[in-house]
Amino acid sequence: MVSTNTKVLQDQLLHSDFPRLEVLFGKRLPPPVVLKGRENYVCLEKLRLHLLSSRTTIRELFSELAETGADQRTVALALLGLALSVFASESGEFEHLPAPSDLPERSLRMLRQRLNCAFRGCLREHCPLLRECFFYAQREAADHSPLSIVNHALLFSLAHPEADPDDPMTSFVDRAPVLILDEAHNLEEVLLNALAVELNSLDYVEFLNGLSRLFENRLLLGRLALPVDEVPTELRDAFLRLKELQAQVPAVGEELYEVFRELTARLDDAFREFREVDEEWVQVDLTDPMREEVRKLREEITELISRVYDLLLELNSGLTLLAERTSTGEEGSFFYLADNRYQIALREVANRFSEMKQACAGLLSEAPEWVKWVEIRRAFGREGGMWEVAACPVVVGGYFAQLIDGRRSAIMTSGTLAVRESFNFVKKNLGLNELPPERMGERILASPFDYQRRALVLVPRDVPEPNFRDRQAHDDFLKALSEVVLAASRAFAGNTLVLFNSYSDLRRVAELAEEPLQAEGLTLLRQVRGSSRFRLAADFRRIEGAVLLGVRSFWEGFDIRGEDLQCVIISRLPFPNVKDPVVAGKIRYLDGAGVNSFTEFMLPAAMMKFKQGFGRLIRSRNDFGTVLVLDRRVLTKRYGEAFLECLPGPTVRVVARDEVENELINFLSKLGRSA
Repeated sequence: MVSTNTKVLQDQLLHSDFPRLEVLFGKRLPPPVVLKGRENYVCLEKLRLHLLSSRTTIRELFSELAETGADQRTVALALLGLALSVFASESGEFEHLPAPSDLPERSLRMLRQRLNCAFRGCLREHCPLLRECFFYAQREAADHSPLSIVNHALLFSLAHPEADPDDPMTSFVDRAPVLILDEAHNLEEVLLNALAVELNSLDYVEFLNGLSRLFENRLLLGRLALPVDEVPTELRDAFLRLKELQAQVPAVGEELYEVFRELTARLDDAFREFREVDEEWVQVDLTDPMREEVRKLREEITELISRVYDLLLELNSGLTLLAERTSTGEEGSFFYLADNRYQIALREVANRFSEMKQACAGLLSEAPEWVKWVEIRRAFGREGGMWEVAACPVVVGGYFAQLIDGRRSAIMTSGTLAVRESFNFVKKNLGLNELPPERMGERILASPFDYQRRALVLVPRDVPEPNFRDRQAHDDFLKALSEVVLAASRAFAGNTLVLFNSYSDLRRVAELAEEPLQAEGLTLLRQVRGSSRFRLAADFRRIEGAVLLGVRSFWEGFDIRGEDLQCVIISRLPFPNVKDPVVAGKIRYLDGAGVNSFTEFMLPAAMMKFKQGFGRLIRSRNDFGTVLVLDRRVLTKRYGEAFLECLPGPTVRVVARDEVENELINFLSKLGRSA
């Protein structure tokens, strides 16, 4: 089984790399099966039910999507268009289906959430369209394929390290004797996300609404309205317990809603309390031991989550009984309700209930290696906002080592896996240093690209250093950065990618550079929260003279070959954000264990990311271009030299800011190209 970091790279492995494998073997090979997460596939049963639904159900959908800016006609046409295209589709993946051009991005996301194959609402063996299901067809194919391709998130969601590989019920993930883990430098981060728990406002509201709708179902109401003497004797005890649940739900639901209102009000206050200028969202590290206001917020949130947990436990036995009785059996059995809308709603409520209960238990835990935080966002300009309270461990090596320990072989590969010619950093993070040394082999392979001749790194010596403690000094840095962006973009007629570590820096440079770029006939593209990276990448390829400003997701996996990308600008050294609760928690954990968190975590993580950013430039033997490093700390700090030394041999020049454009023109001239 091959696992890589993103869905885009999965497709690349299938369509680009696998054919090369056949060339190397000199023969046809059994085609691999690409399996992605459930949310990527259209659920045919949900689509059927929406197309044939009652007027009330359709109106509910129209009403939900209207809040995101979609009108009824557009939604109706989108549903019909989806139905027509999906039945001609081989994969059933949303990404491979035409998206309605006039449907707003938020509306499209919500529609996909309603119609995807998510586990929460899946009928599984009870689904009448199970044999046609795109997800299960791929899952079954992966079960029988000699080679399957997944992504890291799916790998960790399906893997059970303690599973017996000889058990026929074990997942194909756990049965795979050989793992090839591509883009392995991302494994720790993805695993952290997989082990995290969260309680968020959207799921909370969906649970309350779903619970209410469940007990408004006419079939369920009719069944529970029967006289007791019409119920089979052996089922009367269960029947009476379900009647108790029916009476209990409104009161508990009201209490849950009241706690939700208190949580939302408190977090709305926290948004204002901890918000900095013009921030759209706020993160607060609840395990920060240094701030009194954080300690108070943590105590208040913990008390409210404890109340949520107690209320969920009150419903626990009743909802379990409801799920067991009304979702099993054949049509005609006493409790079974033969209504797939009800069955889907029941599973969504039951699974959301289980997730909320697990999240509350995790958030109330005091495990020392876990970090907790709250994130608060403004929601589409409405009053109040969206929030989540989350927690995750800062050490995941034991889990990962257990995952691969039983395999015949596991191969981890990446263009940036080594730091300073050593794998120690990634081995420590993934727990591999706990395995016997004789079980591991290591190799660093030289690059096939001629970096010295075809790649130039320029470091302007007179750009001010970034300085978050001094707003004016940092703004001076951003103004200088925007001037260099303009000079480089002019020299390369666009074809420039600018990499940022924060949206606030990106926004400021966009404000400063947009008009000057337009005056040069160049087009500024910029990433905003929630924007589609795939759409931005497509626009960058399509638009002549494009300059793209991107944050985290563009530092890697952005594969533009040829002359469409000739210049990469690294605005700041990509040190992990110490305001990120997980980063802060890891620093505290390492420092508490007597480990120097800067040299053993912050610096190697930044160097790995720096190499990823540099790697956007040269993607084939024919590529060429320049990387500008605008962070003068590579020249002024003791650790700065390490960043330039970790690069794969490009020509490095230190120049004045006003010399940049001429240096770029001269570089192009030496390659026989014109600016």
